[in-house]
Amino acid sequence: MLAFTIYDKKKKELFIFRDRYGIKPFYYYLNEKQFIFASEIPPILAVLNKISSPNYQMIFDYLVFNRTDQTEDTFFKEIKKLQHGHCIKVTSDELRVTGKNG
Repeated sequence: MLAFTIYDKKKKELFIFRDRYGIKPFYYYLNEKQFIFASEIPPILAVLNKISSPNYQMIFDYLVFNRTDQTEDTFFKEIKKLQHGHCIKVTSDELRVTGKNG
């Protein structure tokens, strides 16, 4: 039961991992200027200091089918969720998500 982040100061890379059971959540926001992450969505919204756009498809899927963990999408278009068993590598050029098989 874990999710962790390691920052390599020499390479200026961030490595993030979420355990395969997905008990500990990991949410993130990325734009051209910043990468924000937290274990809950409200702290990300507080840092953004703006109203985030609702993701109506995810809200519908939750209300009708009780689905919340099928994709990286959340109730907010700009905020993503790292799927269980996946990792992220963040460099100055890109954010790359790799899954259980790769």
